[in-house]
Amino acid sequence: MDTPVSDAVAPLGHVYVVDDNTDVSYHLSELLCMLGYSVETFASADAFLAHDASIRPAVLLVDMHMPRKSGSQLQQELQQLGRKIPVVFISGGCQASDMEEALRRGAGGFLSKPFSRHALCALLDRGLQMPQA
Repeated sequence: MDTPVSDAVAPLGHVYVVDDNTDVSYHLSELLCMLGYSVETFASADAFLAHDASIRPAVLLVDMHMPRKSGSQLQQELQQLGRKIPVVFISGGCQASDMEEALRRGAGGFLSKPFSRHALCALLDRGLQMPQA
């Protein structure tokens, strides 16, 4: 039996995942959808920048280290363009100075891989509550 659209559960919020590793993007997308978020994935910072990213509330979950344009560079470019979206960084290995700089520029949080589902959801939910434009 089909569920009527009016009975559908609204997503917890929208997550834009930007990671050059397709396996990571796929697994994050599957996990977040299972947890109740709506998700869009992008293989690069430039692919995300080319997208209008108009769904709100939303949070950007981005890998700190990607080829061509890093997550940090994406954050800077979004700020220069006046596109306000909360950013949560993930990384498999990162310098403390990189984390401090991202947080100083307003990142909603930083997760080192491997991270727990609880920690991820806590940062995403906090980001979804931040002012957006």
